[in-house]
Amino acid sequence: MNERIEELAGQAFQFAADNADETGKGQLGVFAEKFAELLIKECTAINLKELSFTAYALLHEKYCEHFGVEE
Repeated sequence: MNERIEELAGQAFQFAADNADETGKGQLGVFAEKFAELLIKECTAINLKELSFTAYALLHEKYCEHFGVEE
């Protein structure tokens, strides 16, 4: 696993530890949801650097819609 994925997993773990009781999903469910959200946001950030704004905006919208990530 590369360093950036480990950082995102750490962020998701901390978020889950802090918020699991409030959501009613349990720590693993909160971790999985947050980790997926962070990965999608990371990928769209890469797209922003590499693509025109129009292409980025379209892909960002499609990714978020497909994975149910709120912007």
